[in-house]
Amino acid sequence: MKSISIKLCALLLCVGASSVFAGGKIPVCKSVIPAAEREDYRDAKVEAVAGRGTVFNNNEKLLPAAGKNETYREYDLGMNQAGGRGAHRLVLLVLGGEKNQVLDQYYTDTHYSSFCEVRQ
Repeated sequence: MKSISIKLCALLLCVGASSVFAGGKIPVCKSVIPAAEREDYRDAKVEAVAGRGTVFNNNEKLLPAAGKNETYREYDLGMNQAGGRGAHRLVLLVLGGEKNQVLDQYYTDTHYSSFCEVRQ
């Protein structure tokens, strides 16, 4: 019984630790959006304000939780060398209402494994 309690405590510590890392501060992007992706970046912001784009559920909790009337939307940026979607994405936090507003912008070039915050 004691070994089960110890294993359970260890498991709970690991689960708690993973949520601490997942909820950590997102670094600011060190450089601007690559030149080949800037048109897609501008188009994504227009689409977001228009209320379009695929909903990003943030299942891995790598981004801060969306608040009331806020939705994450994702957009492809650029293409890979084969002409496919590639790994680069823009995720925008959008406040809904009479006029949608982009609140935060996040960029990933690792297909959602990591993000940086875009400040442009």
